Amino acid sequence: EINVGKYEMMTVEEILKDEFGRDWLGGRLEDPHFEGGDSFSGFYARVTEGIEAVINDCRSKNIGRAILVIHGAVITFLMRYFFPEDEPEDIWAWTPAPGGGYRIDIEDGRAVSYELIGELPTGQVPRQR
Repeated sequence: EINVGKYEMMTVEEILKDEFGRDWLGGRLEDPHFEGGDSFSGFYARVTEGIEAVINDCRSKNIGRAILVIHGAVITFLMRYFFPEDEPEDIWAWTPAPGGGYRIDIEDGRAVSYELIGELPTGQVPRQR
């Protein structure tokens, strides 16, 4: 998961009292660097390296299915990474409700389709490809 530095353990209401926090949650920062924590680019690099290692490990061991239990920000990034052409205007719209996620079909090391498992937060349209 991403380390949001000084914002760790804060409520959304507390974060919104801070200008940087409002810009971050409002999606107005391209590559925010969190004081005492990660930058988005550093987080993306770490997650990309991790998912490529999982895919390569599964391929080398002829594993056809794997389940990853990961946080919402990781899910959101992976959906952006695998399906950039489907990215919603609000990137957080990829984030499923707690306990949910996506089934992603990968062929020859490349993501080719996905299906929502569970629900998205209220008011969002379910995704499938």
